[in-house]
Amino acid sequence: MNRKSRFRMFMVAVVVVAMFAQVAGCGYFMHPERRGQAKGKVDAGIAVLDGIGLLFFLIPGIVAFAVDFSHNTIYLPADKSSLIGPEKDELISLKIPQDQFTEKEIEKIVSQHYGIELDMDSPDVEVYEADNIDEIKDRMTF
Repeated sequence: MNRKSRFRMFMVAVVVVAMFAQVAGCGYFMHPERRGQAKGKVDAGIAVLDGIGLLFFLIPGIVAFAVDFSHNTIYLPADKSSLIGPEKDELISLKIPQDQFTEKEIEKIVSQHYGIELDMDSPDVEVYEADNIDEIKDRMTF
């Protein structure tokens, strides 16, 4: 094999590996359980991977975004915003003076510690009174 032919094979291999890496980064293949789910918050990790495809290979990047948006695999599942879940399986315990224990204060604390907005008036929010954190853990279903 001459030098030109080896270089051509090397370039083909690089392009094939790069395109495979882009396709493997697509939410359609990484999260097949998300196919057909409702739209919601965009998964930043998948968006970044698809964006990298745009930077290096325009057409595969556009295809990756199109596939992810058309199948809704670029969106986080609805349950990813819950306080307790696969990545937030730890409860925190805070001591709050009784005169500061209001719904607005609870919403502020949840926002600070978990990074989500909580609406205490939402029908999805359940409030329980407990004497200690172990009682709360017993009530939660994981």
